[in-house]
Amino acid sequence: MSRTVYLDARRLKERREAHTYLSKMLSLPSYYGNNLDALYDCITEMSGCSIKILHIEEAGLSGTYGDRILKVLEEGAEQNSGLEVKKVFRESLS
Repeated sequence: MSRTVYLDARRLKERREAHTYLSKMLSLPSYYGNNLDALYDCITEMSGCSIKILHIEEAGLSGTYGDRILKVLEEGAEQNSGLEVKKVFRESLS
């Protein structure tokens, strides 16, 4: 993968903040629709990108909007061989 993007899971809980953050960090196009369908469409078109998601434990995403975002990122990576999505847990940093 030629480009690695590190996402802070703690910034994914609130819908508006999450989409603003994702748009900036993933360099999404100006027409990005700030919703899960638009996110899926954009990431399935990415190539040569690795997304590493940090601070999963601290974020407490279970049942939140952020949990839905993670699922969309993972599903997008399943459909796009040019995209890798990896959750980075504390123990894997050492």
